[in-house]
Amino acid sequence: MSKKKLIQKLLLKASVLCFILSVMLAVWYFVSGINILEEKYWQYIDWLTNIEHKVAAIQNKWLIVLVIELLYFILTAFPVFPVSILCVASAMVFDFSQSLFINICGLVILFSVRYSTGKREGGGSAQWLVRRSKTIRTLVEDDGQGNPWVLAVIRLLPLMPINPVSHLYGAMDFPFYRFILISVAGFLPKLISYIIIGNNFANIFSPQFTLPLIILTFISGIFFLLLRGVWNVINKVKER
Repeated sequence: MSKKKLIQKLLLKASVLCFILSVMLAVWYFVSGINILEEKYWQYIDWLTNIEHKVAAIQNKWLIVLVIELLYFILTAFPVFPVSILCVASAMVFDFSQSLFINICGLVILFSVRYSTGKREGGGSAQWLVRRSKTIRTLVEDDGQGNPWVLAVIRLLPLMPINPVSHLYGAMDFPFYRFILISVAGFLPKLISYIIIGNNFANIFSPQFTLPLIILTFISGIFFLLLRGVWNVINKVKER
């Protein structure tokens, strides 16, 4: 299968996955009223909410900013909690625009450190996997460097790994500024969603949690379809 067809197939599957997640979240919206599920859930996330409240309880706002950026730096080596926790913690204290700026700075730190590590030490297990599979290599590599379209899709999809991807693109010597721009732009819809959810993110049984995610996944599905259309147009123009 050619690289063009692989990318088209990936974009289509990503779009379908987003629509499926949107439907699943819509079902969860109605199922979440079951009390016993909510009780079990709160036991599971106690430690996450403790992190949020400890950060938000700091009196000095500049210190909160410093702590959040430091936690982003810690995530480069020890991804023990999701980025969403930091987004929610900042949303408890700062307004939307401030929270967005703080977390974008944190993401730049997170992406940059792992990119630099990959550039210096190689791509590790992720690069080994790419080299082992001709199909994955054809999809991910573009003239010996990382494929920007694949990077955009990975950053936009929920539950995709952050550090291994940054590590891999650094090892493939993908241009740094393009890497940061694409990574931040791709992650931005999730980042905005986390911040808007704010305090309600800790409660997945609230409509304030479910509805933004339904909207996010549905819009992401449409985005992937549009991206696939743009990719087809670009290829047709190149073939002329």
